[in-house]
Amino acid sequence: MSELVFPLAAVGVTLFVLVPALIWVSRLALAWRRQRVTSWVDFGTETTFAWLLFPTLLPLVWLTSSALHQTEPEQFTEACRIVHVEATTCHDALVLLGFLLVGLLGVVLVRAWRERPRRCERVEETHPTARRVAAIVRQDPRLQGLSVQVARNALAPVYTVGWFSSQVILGACIARDADDEMIRATLLHEFAHITSKDTFRSFLVRVSLVINPAGRLLAPDFER
Repeated sequence: MSELVFPLAAVGVTLFVLVPALIWVSRLALAWRRQRVTSWVDFGTETTFAWLLFPTLLPLVWLTSSALHQTEPEQFTEACRIVHVEATTCHDALVLLGFLLVGLLGVVLVRAWRERPRRCERVEETHPTARRVAAIVRQDPRLQGLSVQVARNALAPVYTVGWFSSQVILGACIARDADDEMIRATLLHEFAHITSKDTFRSFLVRVSLVINPAGRLLAPDFER
């Protein structure tokens, strides 16, 4: 039981001391960045994404690296807090690594289940509205390869599902009432999100904010 002291203490200090400190560093960096950009489009770049992940990802990578380093055969008990009678693998490092992997896997699975694509009633491909949308996609070379599905009970007027093989769900109402230019602009906007892998990146940020005790402090910057 005593070998649990080190991994629990390491995880506690990291999550409740180091991570909140990095949160404030990230908030200051994002506040400085907001003052320098001229539009919210410029704010939502890879730099902002990195600052949102930084306070959570960096400490977790460090903990994992430290645990793996201590389990190397030549290290034995040099960096181990527990006094061992004979040279052996440091078990508290293995426990620490196990806590990290199990905890992270659990959060990822729960979040992925909550964000799974909801079933919706899709409009038949032969329907005039669906054929009109398909024609708009075919006529614009910038939309080549984009998968679009018109749905009657869509959760929003338009949104993208899928991390890597993404598909745009277009509500039947907006597909019916909007003109061609509006639909084209909407699809181009979603296509930009797909090419930037924003769906997957947003998932990573949401996971990092969930496992971060002070993650809610960065939520406003993420929502922007």
